[in-house]
Amino acid sequence: MNRFFLIIALLFIFSCKSSKTNNKDGQLTIIEQTASGPSVISIDEIIKIGSVPKFRGDSTGVKFMNYMYSKVRYPVEALENNIQGHIWIEFVIDINGSVTDAKVIRNVHKLLDAEALRVVKSSPKWTPGYVQDEPVKTKYTFPFTFRNLGVIK
Repeated sequence: MNRFFLIIALLFIFSCKSSKTNNKDGQLTIIEQTASGPSVISIDEIIKIGSVPKFRGDSTGVKFMNYMYSKVRYPVEALENNIQGHIWIEFVIDINGSVTDAKVIRNVHKLLDAEALRVVKSSPKWTPGYVQDEPVKTKYTFPFTFRNLGVIK
């Protein structure tokens, strides 16, 4: 049962830039597009991950999303101009649990992009992911929504 939830969580994490296929042996694989080309990861390799990174003890992303919404300051100019939308931020949790290499991979507007990056980069340390009892760098792609619920006049 724990393996099932681990696989589901990892498929969610890789969902932005990944696709699933069945190879000729019927084994499920994940194909992730990287800067150097596609990278194929089998489910067997994913299951070897002892644990995924955790933010304040949570591996589901809920606590990190709550952290983001509690720290973000909607830029006044964006509110006045009714700028809103969905941003995708990619970042790495390194072996020490620090957030590194944060960048916007789907932008909305420079004001919102900068604010989302500011909050991600100011994130407290995470518990890193582990493979075979060794900490590993883990790449995350995180969606964040800016929604203007009332324009300032």
